[in-house]
Amino acid sequence: MSCPLFTRSLRGRPAAEEACDEAPEIQVADARALSLETGRRLITRHAGIYLFLPLLAQLRFDRLVTKADYPGSKMVPAANALISLLTLKLLDKERLSHIDDFNCDEALGLFAGLNILPKKSFATDYSYRTTRSQQLELLKGWVKQLSPLLFPEANSFSLDFHPIGHRGEETDLENHYQPRRGKAGPSVLTFFAMEQKSRVFCYANANLTRAQQSGEILRFIDFWRELMGQNPQWLYFDSKLTTYAELSHITKRKDIYFVTIRRRGSSIVRRLLALPESCSRPSSDRHSPATTSTHPLPRRTGYVARLRRRSSSDRRQGFRSRAADIVLDESLPSQPS
Repeated sequence: MSCPLFTRSLRGRPAAEEACDEAPEIQVADARALSLETGRRLITRHAGIYLFLPLLAQLRFDRLVTKADYPGSKMVPAANALISLLTLKLLDKERLSHIDDFNCDEALGLFAGLNILPKKSFATDYSYRTTRSQQLELLKGWVKQLSPLLFPEANSFSLDFHPIGHRGEETDLENHYQPRRGKAGPSVLTFFAMEQKSRVFCYANANLTRAQQSGEILRFIDFWRELMGQNPQWLYFDSKLTTYAELSHITKRKDIYFVTIRRRGSSIVRRLLALPESCSRPSSDRHSPATTSTHPLPRRTGYVARLRRRSSSDRRQGFRSRAADIVLDESLPSQPS
């Protein structure tokens, strides 16, 4: 009979016969106290986490952490500290304040190369001891080693911002729009780049201000060129991601194409309805009666080239069946790959 790799914790208080008269002694995380005795057996509800271990060994994660110069100590070396935080992510523990139930699981400690996992005070404090330069160096090493395995021919990326809301005491964080709350609030602005085919996140930055956000797309391009020796070919992003001036810098690099989505307002709908039928062609999607029209846009302030809009919707519904249009650089091929 096979056992599941992950099992759910039982709710409620333990039965009377299972209750302990004495509370178990909680150890302190220390790599020097790890027992590797032959034949030692451990029981855990989270054995499936060990399926991730071969990848860490293949990528030589410890060397990547050492090269990035992350802080560590004799009790909790840098690589062990990061693997212990990675363990919580793999177990889908979003709040570091809710990890006390893992402090007695020696199997999870073994995965991180420790006797047990560090307590929540260490996990919370560790991020404040790191810098953006260390994170960027680790990210470069990780993506460089991972790319031959998961995305050897990466050339198209989806880019977007994501605000992480702050719900504690008053803070100096800037206000950013939070879609789930439907309003702006104090939050940390993060930026992500995801490779399209493998759906792997290849770049991230959580150290952004409102004044810096428009230039983050160029920082990603520079990051990818430095890492892979070439620019990313296709970029897909929302129209609010950057400015026309920044798009001009992208266009000047010649070998980078972008596709962005623009919100469809009433004035855009009126212009679409005024277009002749010759501007539209049937959609290639046999499940949709939509038509696609491609037409040039007026020159935009701060943008050096011309743009064209590709609108896909049903004329019979007044072009209101879709909520957005695709805007492309006019120099792009007619069909983005």
